[in-house]
Amino acid sequence: MKNFKKITLVAFAGLFVLSVALISPNLAVPQAPRMQVLLVRDVDNPAMQPFAIDFDLQFPAGSSEVGFPGDPSGSASFTVPAGKRLVIEFATGICGLPSGQTCRLGILERESAVDVKHDLAVNSQVSFGSEILTATQPMRIYIEPQGSVFVFGRRSDVTGTGTLDFSLSGYFVDVP
Repeated sequence: MKNFKKITLVAFAGLFVLSVALISPNLAVPQAPRMQVLLVRDVDNPAMQPFAIDFDLQFPAGSSEVGFPGDPSGSASFTVPAGKRLVIEFATGICGLPSGQTCRLGILERESAVDVKHDLAVNSQVSFGSEILTATQPMRIYIEPQGSVFVFGRRSDVTGTGTLDFSLSGYFVDVP
């Protein structure tokens, strides 16, 4: 019975404190500080003109490479327009090959007869009778006006055919 009286007394004391707090105009309930959110976007920057391109390539039977300059199965290239600089910020590629094969994916930039290769980190995906290899990578590559960009794939074996889907995105900037 003593515990019941203590619990009742504590309950009434709590109700009394709560009612005083609600009635009293001098007690202020703390409020969360107001936060002003500033959204920053560079989308509207007229200096940056969006760029994206996709290449769908085929590894023919008997060939281990696709996309390189002078490739008989076709090179996958893009020439930067005069008065523009290309900034490539993202690349992604998917390579579908016969079971047991691997591939190397990359970007080749050619400016003034100088070639620079950029390899991408390739990862194997779950496969069902064939190999699916992917590469997705952020980057920053600058290609000057009239420079060329090639995407390429090289596989470990020439048996059978394969596919390569390669996408680049970034932006152009006007240059004098």
